Amino acid sequence: MKTLLISLLSLLTTLATAQSIQLASLAKSAPAPIENLQPTAVTVLGEQAVTLDLENFDHFRQQIMPLIEKMATKQIVGLGEGTHGTSEFYKIRYWITKILVEEKGFNNVVFENDYADSYKLNQAIKKASATAVDTLMKQYLIAIWRNQEVKELLSWMQTHNRKSKKPVTFGGMDHMFMTNDAKIVRELTVPYRNAEMDVLTNSLVKLAVTRDSIWYSANRKDFSLADSISNRNIVQGYETAEEIHSLLPHLRLPADQHELATMMTKNIMLQLLGPFKYLTQKLSTGNRDSCMAVTATTFLRQPTDKLIIWAHDFHVAHTAIYGGAVGGTGGYIEQMRPGQYFVLGTGTATGTYAATDDHFITHASQMKSVPLDVPADTLWEGQLAKAESPAFYMDLAKWPDRTTNFTYRAVGYNPKSDKSTRDKSHPVSKLFDAYLFIRDTKAARFIK
Repeated sequence: MKTLLISLLSLLTTLATAQSIQLASLAKSAPAPIENLQPTAVTVLGEQAVTLDLENFDHFRQQIMPLIEKMATKQIVGLGEGTHGTSEFYKIRYWITKILVEEKGFNNVVFENDYADSYKLNQAIKKASATAVDTLMKQYLIAIWRNQEVKELLSWMQTHNRKSKKPVTFGGMDHMFMTNDAKIVRELTVPYRNAEMDVLTNSLVKLAVTRDSIWYSANRKDFSLADSISNRNIVQGYETAEEIHSLLPHLRLPADQHELATMMTKNIMLQLLGPFKYLTQKLSTGNRDSCMAVTATTFLRQPTDKLIIWAHDFHVAHTAIYGGAVGGTGGYIEQMRPGQYFVLGTGTATGTYAATDDHFITHASQMKSVPLDVPADTLWEGQLAKAESPAFYMDLAKWPDRTTNFTYRAVGYNPKSDKSTRDKSHPVSKLFDAYLFIRDTKAARFIK
């Protein structure tokens, strides 16, 4: 394997090993569960629970400032969402993002969205009119982000960047699709008339289009594809991207173009790294969250750069759930940037959220409003729903350990919030630094 593959494997293996040790340690140290909280759960916290006004930004800003000051001491802030389709989660994270950017010097907002798609959106939105934002969102954002609340964030970014001397960059840290990565690399290298590179980039674009079509088609009930075809696409895609990466320094691209082509190539390799390792070496697969952590931290190019991440609660969390099977991007980030990460989880009890029946989320997935199951008293959400305040946040560093080991829900983008979504891997205080709870919420207003 080339030097890049060795270094990527080394980094991801180190992160995975450290995460495994952390998971084992947490499992041993987790406090024993208690029977119940008092009906007014927030009274356990006293002044540690801060009521929130979700209707007035100025009031919200005053109430959230103690938490903002804590976030501001870190280089990276993770803003989680307890479901992928809740209007209020988008709204309050937009408000927090606005404060962190305008008042605390944060200059990157990175979504749980494809890296290359997000790059294209960031470039396009600089020149776009306000009325064009809907079209760009449909083109470059997967369905969970295609809503009016995210549009408000992007519209604010447009206005901010046209006036500010320190613009904010929109980016993505996920690796779902390959086509835009491959096309960008081809566009950057074509002017240099390198025959070998031309062959490789044309081949990579074809492989990427095939790979993305497999992802889209997998949502069809009648879809079937031989493993040999899919596996061959993975191996060829990884090896082609690796060859391109090794050839890039010989083209003498300008520094900014070389960096961009390198990142797009690496993004493809990260997407394919896990299955490629398994198919070629029969090693355990590299997990998605460690790859997202690697990509997210690349946005910190200068010592003064600061980063806000929008993703599901259990991606931004300090550790994974379901026995280490899901989430934990935040834990990997903490290992790479010790002491520089703060994460806010968000949750709700009742109401509606937007979801899709698709097994794999895409740009074309159709979202619908579905009701949340009423949480039982044994759930974290069920206990917090008994609080007198309908919306509040808690500094979990101050939350009594004896009250944190409840079962909680991991509601994603599918229409399930029943018993199948429950997990009890760790106390919530080990997952997040702070937690914002809204008793009753509604589905995001999706752009059709």
